[in-house]
Amino acid sequence: MYKIVEKAGAKINLHLEVLGKREDGYHNILSLMAGLDLHDLLILEYYEITGDDYPPEIRIENGGGAFSCVLDDIDVNDNLVTHAVRNYLKNAGLGGKFHFVIEKNIPHGAGLAGGSSDAAAALRAIDAVVKPASNNILNQSAIETGSDIPFCLNGGLAFVEMKGENVTPLGQSVEGFILLVNNGLVINTGYAYGLLKRDAADCDMDINRLKREKLLSVLTGEQEFWKDSFKNDFENPIFSEYPHLEVLKKDLYKYGAFFAAMSGSGSTVFGI
Repeated sequence: MYKIVEKAGAKINLHLEVLGKREDGYHNILSLMAGLDLHDLLILEYYEITGDDYPPEIRIENGGGAFSCVLDDIDVNDNLVTHAVRNYLKNAGLGGKFHFVIEKNIPHGAGLAGGSSDAAAALRAIDAVVKPASNNILNQSAIETGSDIPFCLNGGLAFVEMKGENVTPLGQSVEGFILLVNNGLVINTGYAYGLLKRDAADCDMDINRLKREKLLSVLTGEQEFWKDSFKNDFENPIFSEYPHLEVLKKDLYKYGAFFAAMSGSGSTVFGI
């Protein structure tokens, strides 16, 4: 038996539109996500694959890191890693014992997909062990577990649509230094969506295609135009609730960023 080590990368949203509420309670989005070098480290320390007659046993050990306290505050049954592993095993018709060690360097509730990236890393690790005949189990398990997880499976730079399950990689990257500012404020994603008060609406794929083309043109053009074209729909309501976050964004421009924004539903503000 060998250990499997996976990097679980953080992400930022260069652009994030919340288009409307779906019948299933989720929201359709159009986002341009970028993976970062900042990452947690997930190690599959021990595993034992069994048949589905045996319910999965999952252990998550705190492996340190800048935000290791996050792991102590989350019950193993509430951890996204646990949900991801259970979904994968259900879809594969398997059971087993799994011992993970996580070095936690991404803050919790910060809009950086820390929990989602850990879950994606666990799915990749388990997929490497099971080696299924089809990728559908991996992708379906990611979709079932969380909206950011399909993107986090591969990271990079990509358009993310629907509730997060449609990921279109762009095959390029954003080069530059990124400063992340996070003061420990945790913003509940469900609460943030509630502030938007979006009505139910169908997702118009033709309009989305035109928006993607425009955003791609901005992305590959002069960077000075990013701040006039990219946006985050969560900023106005979250900045109203937490004005110091808006001050942070303005300060990042003041001190030389060519682009600054809040990531996801907050609370991290970043400058490039």
